Amino acid sequence: MKKTLHLAQAVLASSLFAASIVYADTVLMSQYDEPVPNTQLVATQTGSIEITSTGKVNATNIDGIKVDTGSITITIDPTNTTAGNNAIIASGTGHGINILNGAGKNTPTIITVNSGSNITTTGTGNAIVIADTTATINNSGGLFGGGNAIDIPAGGVNATIFNSGSGAKIQGGIVSAVPTILVEGGVANGGTGLTLTNDSGALIANAGNGDTIQVNQSFTSITNNANSTIQSANGNAISIAPTAVGAITGDIFNYGLINSTGGAQTIYIANIFNGTINNNSGGVIQATGNGGNVIFANNSFSAINNNSGAIISATGTDFGINVTGNSPGTVNNAGTIQTNAVSFLYNTNTTSTGLNNTGTITTTSAANPAIWGRNGSTVTGIVYNTVGYGIVNSNIISNTGGGAAIDLQTDGPNINIPLLQLGGTITGNVLLATNVNPTTPLAPTIPAFTMTGGTINGNVLSGAANASILNLSGGSITGSTTLGNVAGNVVNLSGSKLQALNGGTGNDTFNLSGGSFTVLNGGGGADILNINGNFTQTAVINNIPTIKVNNGLYTVNAQINGTSTFNINAGGSMVTNFNPLNGSLAANINIAANGGLTINPGSTFTVAQVNNNGLLSTQPGGTLSVTGNYSQNAGAGYYPVVSNGGATGLLTTTGTATFNAGSTMNPSLLTGGVFVAPGAQYTVVNAAAGVVGAPTLVQPQSALVFFSQTVNPNNIVLTLNLEPIAGVAEGDTAQAIGAALDPLLFGGTTNPELAALLGQLELMPDNTTLTQALLQLAPSLNNALPTSSRICMDNALDSVQQRLEQLHGLGPFSTEEDYREVRDYELYNGVNYGDRNVINFGSNHFNAWAKVYGTIVDQHKREQVEGFLADAAGIGIGWDWRLTNQALVGLALSGNKVETTDDTTAQNKIETWSYQATFYGWFEPMQSVYFDTMLAIASHKYDTTRNMQIGSFVGNATANFIGTQYGAQTDIGYAIKDENWVVAPYVRGRYTYLHISDYSEVGAGGIDLSVQNGPIDEMIAGVGLRIAGIRDYIQAVYVPEATATLLYDFAGKEQAIQANFLGGGGFFYVNGLKPAQIIQQYSLGVNAYTNDGYNAALKFIFEYRNEMFAYNGYLQLSYQWD
Repeated sequence: MKKTLHLAQAVLASSLFAASIVYADTVLMSQYDEPVPNTQLVATQTGSIEITSTGKVNATNIDGIKVDTGSITITIDPTNTTAGNNAIIASGTGHGINILNGAGKNTPTIITVNSGSNITTTGTGNAIVIADTTATINNSGGLFGGGNAIDIPAGGVNATIFNSGSGAKIQGGIVSAVPTILVEGGVANGGTGLTLTNDSGALIANAGNGDTIQVNQSFTSITNNANSTIQSANGNAISIAPTAVGAITGDIFNYGLINSTGGAQTIYIANIFNGTINNNSGGVIQATGNGGNVIFANNSFSAINNNSGAIISATGTDFGINVTGNSPGTVNNAGTIQTNAVSFLYNTNTTSTGLNNTGTITTTSAANPAIWGRNGSTVTGIVYNTVGYGIVNSNIISNTGGGAAIDLQTDGPNINIPLLQLGGTITGNVLLATNVNPTTPLAPTIPAFTMTGGTINGNVLSGAANASILNLSGGSITGSTTLGNVAGNVVNLSGSKLQALNGGTGNDTFNLSGGSFTVLNGGGGADILNINGNFTQTAVINNIPTIKVNNGLYTVNAQINGTSTFNINAGGSMVTNFNPLNGSLAANINIAANGGLTINPGSTFTVAQVNNNGLLSTQPGGTLSVTGNYSQNAGAGYYPVVSNGGATGLLTTTGTATFNAGSTMNPSLLTGGVFVAPGAQYTVVNAAAGVVGAPTLVQPQSALVFFSQTVNPNNIVLTLNLEPIAGVAEGDTAQAIGAALDPLLFGGTTNPELAALLGQLELMPDNTTLTQALLQLAPSLNNALPTSSRICMDNALDSVQQRLEQLHGLGPFSTEEDYREVRDYELYNGVNYGDRNVINFGSNHFNAWAKVYGTIVDQHKREQVEGFLADAAGIGIGWDWRLTNQALVGLALSGNKVETTDDTTAQNKIETWSYQATFYGWFEPMQSVYFDTMLAIASHKYDTTRNMQIGSFVGNATANFIGTQYGAQTDIGYAIKDENWVVAPYVRGRYTYLHISDYSEVGAGGIDLSVQNGPIDEMIAGVGLRIAGIRDYIQAVYVPEATATLLYDFAGKEQAIQANFLGGGGFFYVNGLKPAQIIQQYSLGVNAYTNDGYNAALKFIFEYRNEMFAYNGYLQLSYQWD
């Protein structure tokens, strides 16, 4: 305490009698010190100064603390208890703390002002002056400047300021006209510049007329964090480079509130600023006064980024963002910009980079637009698909007060700000820029407006001073789209959905390749409508003098008024559906080579003159009505389409119809599903003033139809003729069906299904297509029906065959010396007394067995007949009795289901249910020679579906009927034995007879068939070889086996069918596909014989015939007893 008092006395003495220098490391002023008025602390060497909570420095016209050449630490303890909590108070011209630019410093001066303590100046001095190159201020208390709260003059280029805590304040004086924080000087000489952080609820404010923060030299960053505030009353909250010479750099980051209340700018960019302003999520930059701007860019900047979740807001009459003068820089808005006036302004004579909006820009003003571009502005810096734009929008731009959303027009004729609408919604009118092409205003190349998506809820108007291009490829405009009254406007409509599209009074061009409108109105000039791609007109077109169809299909479904010329150029086609299309009575039509005009049914197109160098098509009921003359030149064609009932396309003229040499008549038939009888006549040309010349008749591409032509003085008449179906069909089956239909073709029919069928056959383009259609009318000819029956019979016989193989295949193994004796206990340890120890290979008197199986048959295309796929499954059971050691007889019962599907587009189906009974016997007249004999009878039930699709005719015929099949098979074999294997060659003979009942179909009306089937038999013989081995285990013997068989069907009989259509016509006789006669079969299996009389057999059989692959697998279980 004595030391403290003495230090205070030394300070006082030095101020009265000597230079004001205190050589001490620590100066402590406490509650025990007497008040020392007008005292200055001067630190000239490294050390520290601490002002405790009861200490105070009071200075008048001198600095409270002067830091000369040393780098020191100044700490003001928390909660100073002196008046006003002022640990340092300076009046007059003195500063609170003055850090001079000391030479030879190694560390920065650090000033810490803790919470509840202040540094205050009441005169013109500043709370803190940082003239040193390095200094750090940590403020949690208050810095109140009569001048500036913080002044960083030239040389103080690397200051770091942390303003942190809810009680932290950096504030200018009550009537201060100078900034709260002033950063002066030019560009930093290698320094990083100011770093200012306003954090944790802190406040930086100016209650007077001055700026809150003024930066005139490059800085590192100014960061205003969440819950913190930078605020000005009548000055700017942040001023960038108002007195700087040259460009400065730095970045501003806001997460809290930056606010201006007095009509100045919240952020003011006065001179070149090569830095960014970043308003981040949760950040608000706002102005609550009148007459200012939230952000005013008076010079260039790098970027203003209003990021997602951030707000730029003006609550009075202040503007949002004002970009003026030569201010290149990009504004990226992903947050919200909202005002009651102009939210975004390109001011007079602005040159800027552009606005990219992915957020919301909105105003509530009836008098001002949300976005305003003023006269002389040129903004083209955002490049999209190589084109520069000034405004790019993909979210929301709106004016909820009734004014325009975007106005780039009303302020003058020299506004060059192209607009790109990628998506989102614009609410309010859009007034497009007036001079997007300043160097070529009458031949624009850069679009004033491009729209690829989104919605505009308002009108769109192009400028009247210079021509504009509008590229409209997507999105929709709910108001009208109107061109300015200047020549040279171009609208490229390829996808947008418009309401009224209105031309100006100049010569406008409309290029259509997609999109739509509710009306297209020409404005009175020499407007041109170009069809450059497929376009369907669904609304009226008025007062477009010239329509050019250059490419694609132009479909007209609405009226066209006031057009004087239609040019259908090469590559273009025009189709009319509207009736009557007569709003262009004085129109001339020019059809170029490779161009086409089609008049669809029910449409009448009335014109004055037609010059045809391409294609004219009139559909049945469609009329081209010419009030003048029709001329058809060499290479051009007239394509009338005729139909049933005399309906035809028609060309009619009140003048002449001239067909010059080399021009053609190309008629065709469209039946509409109704048969047209031969001899029908059609008038396809009526010319009141006469037919001049005769076109060359070109026959249609048709298997049956051909025309004859009669040229009369005033008309041309076509007569339809038919070829006999049997004469042009290919193949016996198709010709037979054609012969049955020809009486109906030339004699007529009253059956509606047959009439519709004949109508479709008339449309067949060639003989091959006709033949394929006729084959759909035949019953199944691909051998699917006999095959489904054979699968059932084969499985019945195979079931018995497996049982008999247990006898002749393993008989040589079952000798007394091999297996009838009791097993050797030395080999079979563990067999208990009383266990059965003998394995029998079928030598018991009685046997019963059961079998399950599955089969797949894949018949590929053969002899130009499509194949089929068959799936089958079944079961079988049997009983047999061994009469003697050389003879056995038995009975088997089995059942199967087979489903076949054709490999055609029709996918005809056959479902077969079959039941079989088989009598069988085994005989061994001498050792190793055996006979297997089987007699079988099967009953089949068939459900068939025949699907037909011939042109537009579709039929579905079904039938159900039965079949009976008989079969006999004999194998004679010789088994050559060895101790562990047997080889058994054999010969086989099989005969089957299949009778299929006659049947009639239902479901297809007159196309249903009545079918009489001939019998089908097989006579098969061949040779085979079976090899089997033996593997002995304790409780069972396993016998693997393999078999190969080669067979030949000596009958090779195909299915013979007689059929007729129930609706009429003659009988036709057809034969099914001849079955393949060479048959190969291969099998692998294994048998297991247990010592308690059970046997299990698992076998897989593969069969191959010509282009047919069959796969069969089964499991058979048997039990034998005495």
